Amino acid sequence: MSWNKLEGIDFKRENRSYIDALHAILTAAGRFAGTKSMLSGMTGMAFKFIIHEHLSESSMTAYGYWGKEHGEAAERLGWANVSPGGYIRHPTFPLARKQAERSIKLSIDRGLGVVFWLPEFAVIHGYDDEDKVYFYRDGWSQDEQVMLYDNFGVAGNGTPFWFYQLLLDKWDRPEADIYRESLRAAVSEWETPHKTAPDQAFASGRLAYDYLIQALVSRRYSASGGTYILKSYAEIKRDIVAYLEDIQSELGLTEAVLQAYREVDAVYRHICRFIRADEGTAALDQASFPALLKNVREAKELEEKAVHELKACIGCEDRLPGELDIALWGIASPR
Repeated sequence: MSWNKLEGIDFKRENRSYIDALHAILTAAGRFAGTKSMLSGMTGMAFKFIIHEHLSESSMTAYGYWGKEHGEAAERLGWANVSPGGYIRHPTFPLARKQAERSIKLSIDRGLGVVFWLPEFAVIHGYDDEDKVYFYRDGWSQDEQVMLYDNFGVAGNGTPFWFYQLLLDKWDRPEADIYRESLRAAVSEWETPHKTAPDQAFASGRLAYDYLIQALVSRRYSASGGTYILKSYAEIKRDIVAYLEDIQSELGLTEAVLQAYREVDAVYRHICRFIRADEGTAALDQASFPALLKNVREAKELEEKAVHELKACIGCEDRLPGELDIALWGIASPR
């Protein structure tokens, strides 16, 4: 019987749990030294803007078929990876769970934790064959959590699907190529209307703002989802500004690009003022709806301008060596 546990996993959920988890794994392994905003930008994850028609909290994770989305995110960094996943109801799930056990333990023995769906995304960082358990962190508690091998994909999971990602090996990509490709992905994300086709309950990029506005106008939305989404995206817009400032000199980004995204960030900071605390929970301030809607519409206009400036600055006509194919229409529903 064997046992292994990785130390130094500092996993805290903030605004996008996949990035939080990936950052924890890579920094603990000494394979990434940058900030979360840098990792979010380099992978292209910072530029995913998805809104559910009724502002479901799942907007923050329903950004397409995870094997593709997370695979591309890791590939941009130069990591070869695999992302197994599927539905718990499938009769082959017990076999997949057994394969997951072998793969996860091998990854940990190689010094790399594993991102998995809990939900949201969390980190497995150890195992014990005698007790047949994984050690994992959920990002909410500072305490280490324990899960039986046989409960993988089931315990604590109120969704019908399971998922994990294995980082295999890394090749060195020129940083300028990573930066430029991530910004081209930003343009693609903005111009892609749906990432979960044929399911159109979620909209992406430019169209996502229309979904957000319509939900607010109709008042048909999840109160907890609305506040969670707006607060999370406010932090993500701030991450985008930090990322662009870090890579500005490397790519020769114009001040117009930076200023445009700073204006988007400023509007989101103002939007967050409309979120108030009600007996320990967050809610949108109903009395301030006209002002909130005005700010959301302004955010859409400013982000359109920002993407226009970015597109003009980086150019999107020529492919970079080894650049990934970014689909302009999703290939599968996240559910």
